[in-house]
Amino acid sequence: MAEVIYDKLKRYASDPMPTPNQKSLIDSVQLRITDLEQYLITIAKDCRERSLALTKLDEALFWAAVALTVPATKPKEEEKK
Repeated sequence: MAEVIYDKLKRYASDPMPTPNQKSLIDSVQLRITDLEQYLITIAKDCRERSLALTKLDEALFWAAVALTVPATKPKEEEKK
């Protein structure tokens, strides 16, 4: 499953693949989201709303991975100086 997020990230990000530290952080987030998905599957009936919730969790994982791999940028005030 981890490779899926890295493939999506490769297509989206202009930067090279995540560093080992970033991969570790992404894997940690993915583990937590996967646990939440499994919990939701066990407690919610199979319906459109559950499917939407699972889709949004996948989307959250993607954006979390992007956020974790964005290069550090200077605050706008420092850029003006």
